[in-house]
Amino acid sequence: MSETVAKQLTEDGDAFKNPSVLDGWLFVFVSFLGLFSAVPLRKVMIIDFKLTYPNGTATAHLINSFHTPAGAKLAKKQVRVLGKFFSFSFLWDFFQWVLKHMKTNFSLISQQRIFD
Repeated sequence: MSETVAKQLTEDGDAFKNPSVLDGWLFVFVSFLGLFSAVPLRKVMIIDFKLTYPNGTATAHLINSFHTPAGAKLAKKQVRVLGKFFSFSFLWDFFQWVLKHMKTNFSLISQQRIFD
């Protein structure tokens, strides 16, 4: 254990109270999860199915599915829905930003009757 980690653990006494230590363990966990899931995927995709480039094959299949009439219709619908959600998210964040810079929030609006 490094000196920095030891100091962080002794200051708080608990790793879960210190986000930098918890983030480190999360990084290690996700790294090992990816490492251990790559081995079975390699066995299935490269050895069993004999795919030379499995990612490229999956991408080509996806692109080919867009070139059918049903696939093009579905792709347009997905882009339209994505645009609606992006617009809503942008407007909501802008609204929150405006309220933040007005030095108020929803509870203050209802309590102080700013708009009366």
